Amino acid sequence: MTENYLQVFREYSILELESIADYIRHSNKSIATAQQEFDKKFETIEDGQVVIKFDLESNDEYSKLHSIFPHFFRLSTFIGLFALFENRLIRMCKKIHERKQYRIKIDDLNGDNIIEKIYRYLKLVVNIELNDLNTYWEKIRDLQKLRNRFVHNNSNIITDTTKKLKEQKLYSIIKKFPLLEVTDYGIIFISDDDFLLDFIQLQKDYISKLIDKIDPIFRG
Repeated sequence: MTENYLQVFREYSILELESIADYIRHSNKSIATAQQEFDKKFETIEDGQVVIKFDLESNDEYSKLHSIFPHFFRLSTFIGLFALFENRLIRMCKKIHERKQYRIKIDDLNGDNIIEKIYRYLKLVVNIELNDLNTYWEKIRDLQKLRNRFVHNNSNIITDTTKKLKEQKLYSIIKKFPLLEVTDYGIIFISDDDFLLDFIQLQKDYISKLIDKIDPIFRG
């Protein structure tokens, strides 16, 4: 069972991620249904066009269904997905240490964050060649920086108020992701659930390719 740990780990990780993808799709349908039901209540025809008109009270409801609900759902799901990704890789690294009895533990390494420690551990201690996975890793690093802004700075990318929005450090990263939007005030929004599904696919691909590299060392 110990020798097969990484294969079981891969299968469970993919199954868990696919379940979360189903949860995202189901939640999206629920929110979309609520939006459609609300809109129909206030539809009217003007000059042959369907127009939605509502009062101040219903305007608040519109904002809740079309803005607050989708934004909070996508934001919280992304943060949860990233935490799950970190925890999953930490568990894997600790199992590798337990199996191989390396002198250095992941906690012994320097690093600005958990993601960097994991990378350094796999490269320097487990001695895995990771260069061919750099495309994945660069995207993970970008997502980690965005995750930090979501969590620690209320989704705002502005770190230097003397500079314009496009001159902020994270602005160029945001532009790498078509499904991210940023307001004039520097607030990041996830504009579509496909951003979350893309992140799930990234995790599945990276973990699978990583295990392919680790498995011979783990069994040896």
